[in-house]
Amino acid sequence: MKKLIIVSFLMMAFSGYSMNMAAKLVHSIRSSKTPVTINSVKGFRAAELGSLARSGRVVIAFTPGPWKPEDPLFPRTAWMANPKALGCTPELNALMDNIAYLNAKIYNVNTHSDEYQRGEEGLLSLKGYRDMESISDAQGTLQSELGLESFAVASNQYLARVTVAFNDQGEGRVFQLKSPVTPEDAVTHVREIRQFFDE
Repeated sequence: MKKLIIVSFLMMAFSGYSMNMAAKLVHSIRSSKTPVTINSVKGFRAAELGSLARSGRVVIAFTPGPWKPEDPLFPRTAWMANPKALGCTPELNALMDNIAYLNAKIYNVNTHSDEYQRGEEGLLSLKGYRDMESISDAQGTLQSELGLESFAVASNQYLARVTVAFNDQGEGRVFQLKSPVTPEDAVTHVREIRQFFDE
């Protein structure tokens, strides 16, 4: 049976994603054979990107950050001056705080290196995201393949914020969050994803 592609217009006004672009993003993820490294606090494993969308309830959050606490390389002044960059921590905190409520596997895709994210001294551990896994797009491979939006901070490119969820039937929906993300927005975001899973 051909899988349905479902596109959410919730908060779409805050993004350049049209209905067709969102549908294309869902399809591109689900059909992708691109090998990716899945990072975790315990280490890493290899997978095809598309396999994640066919493994039950999944939330894939594309975000510009976050950064390790007190990271000396964090471009604080330029980052804080760009509203598009702000809100990764409340967004991912809300997903982690509600992982049992969502009953889903959660992945964060950003442009940090694999080494920056994995292990006990990596981003996932230091931010307390021990039940989350991450994928590095430091080389821009997924941005190019999936047609993801990006923006620059201090001459470096970062992924624009967008979340794609897949339900038990493999149906996908695109969700958008207005930046900067507030804790209240992040909780609403989680509820919208859960409502999709419950449909």
